[in-house]
Amino acid sequence: MGRQEDSFEAQLASQVKSQIRFHSELSYEQLTDRHTHVVVATGDGEYARRMHSYRVDLTVAIKGATVEGSFERSTVRAWLNYELAPYGYGYLIPYSEKEANIVVAIQEPLNPGIDLRVLGREAIPFQTY
Repeated sequence: MGRQEDSFEAQLASQVKSQIRFHSELSYEQLTDRHTHVVVATGDGEYARRMHSYRVDLTVAIKGATVEGSFERSTVRAWLNYELAPYGYGYLIPYSEKEANIVVAIQEPLNPGIDLRVLGREAIPFQTY
């Protein structure tokens, strides 16, 4: 539920009066037979796609990592750099003063030949402003 006491997930959980059940073995369909409200938080859109609750216009390939360094917790960085992430973006969100999440995302249909394993390794350093 988040690494920090004041994480987004922990703040949401503190406002919910119902019991939160993690790692349920039941399907969404089984849960809706038993409950009036169900939140599906699987990390992907498969259930939503099957329920036809949204339309897929394009997909995005995301490469992220947890990095160590010196970070200001209240500062989020974002980059729009065509050489680094064609038709995409990058961002850095600190978890703490010593750890952050860094992500590069590109649109898959527009970039079928780009290898995410090497994306950004060229001489394009992240810059702070």
